[in-house]
Amino acid sequence: MRVWLLTALLILSGCQEKMEVDVSMPRPRLVSDQEIKELEAGLLAEVAKNQGKQCPRPVLRGKPLPGSSAEKIVALVEGTPDLKKCRELLKTHADLLVDNLLYPEESPPAEAPSRNTATAREITKPGPELMALDKACLPMIARIREAVRYQDACSPFRPGLRGMPQLLALIHAIRYAAWRARTLLSGGRPAEGFDLLLDCVRLVQDFSRGGTSVLEPMVAAGALRSVLPVIEQGLNRPDVQDPKLLARVESELAQLIETQPHPESFLRGESQNMRLYALLPGMKGDDWTPPGGWGSEDRPPTFTTGEFGLDNVEGSALALIAIRETGQAWLSGCKAESLPIDCYRHMQKLGRELQENSNASPENIAGLLKVAFAEDKAKEIRRQIVQILKSIASPAFDKYVAKDGQVRFSLAALRVQAAYRRLAEKNKSCPGLAAFDRPPFIKLRSDPYSGDQILVKSSASGRFELRAPVFLGKQVGDPAEPAVFVRCPYAK
Repeated sequence: MRVWLLTALLILSGCQEKMEVDVSMPRPRLVSDQEIKELEAGLLAEVAKNQGKQCPRPVLRGKPLPGSSAEKIVALVEGTPDLKKCRELLKTHADLLVDNLLYPEESPPAEAPSRNTATAREITKPGPELMALDKACLPMIARIREAVRYQDACSPFRPGLRGMPQLLALIHAIRYAAWRARTLLSGGRPAEGFDLLLDCVRLVQDFSRGGTSVLEPMVAAGALRSVLPVIEQGLNRPDVQDPKLLARVESELAQLIETQPHPESFLRGESQNMRLYALLPGMKGDDWTPPGGWGSEDRPPTFTTGEFGLDNVEGSALALIAIRETGQAWLSGCKAESLPIDCYRHMQKLGRELQENSNASPENIAGLLKVAFAEDKAKEIRRQIVQILKSIASPAFDKYVAKDGQVRFSLAALRVQAAYRRLAEKNKSCPGLAAFDRPPFIKLRSDPYSGDQILVKSSASGRFELRAPVFLGKQVGDPAEPAVFVRCPYAK
């Protein structure tokens, strides 16, 4: 949900029997009416800037189309009448499709050592359900290819532009496209297969581009869990032998790495998102609708604080101030030019500091309000309440940055794999482990998340494991680390 924060905030209104605040005495307002108006106006002006923003980035191939990709992305995510049957079948056969495409992560094939992503299965003849799905969904492929040909590629789902759609629909569409691309790769049409797979990466990047909440890049990362294994499988296919095609795949992967949305953008968007959808409604009342509407989700419950002596407007305003300050703290150490790992470390540090310096207890807020009836104490009481609310917003956001790091590593490792296959095809032999310490690999091995060298291990003749130089799996709580496996077809 957009408003996951609300669940944590509502803890503050869930301990009614323990909170007895004497409200018979007049208490100074902690947030004035004028400040409330300024908070609202400032936030709405902030999100209004999303309207005219452009996000230029180069197209992967061909001549770019004029205009913006926004409407095309909306059509793919929210659906169009002609694809209604396709979307229904994708939902009905979601498990069947993924089982046909990927090995379960907990049961990888023997040749795939432990990692936190699935391995693509070799193609088998689809059953009648998947054949019907393929027939209904084939027009979607052209929509994906068209959507990524626009040079202006801001997400249409940034705060204040459009309500949140049913995001599983995007994951289903990308999964089908990966399944269709595997069919092309195994059917002697590798250029079309790789084009489609790389277009899928570009599409989910554009879906997350320009300052969305953290949800969009996390949905994108989830969608890519079907795409990236098929790219790896395609690059390991013995019949993919054209050095020019492999060079193009390598070049397009480099461009995708370069244009992956930076954590700074989605942390900035998340601050707007929480304030607009979770907190401003409490200041505006039940009849208010945010710019762009609520989308497919129901309106969340209003943030209420009356049980411990704050009316809803004042309590929501304090929470909004807390999230605004938290967002500013995020961005103080996560710049667009920063290495993503520096953003991760900064978010970790902030989270620890907030948790150490504040106790986010509802009883603490109630206790503070009991002594806030003197004008000289109101300012300090407000500061402490805001600090408590700030601590609620801090947990786990570092994990979103590390999750983005997994995507960055995977794209970089796949680029190394493409370069290796290109060299193998050029010489019709398998370069050994030492080749990875020489040009061009020594430069290609730079991990775009950490700036360190991607690790390479030889598991057998012509077989290599590419691993991240930092513990990305551990950073997000996964049981294993990401990896890309390279297989040379000329190994003896």
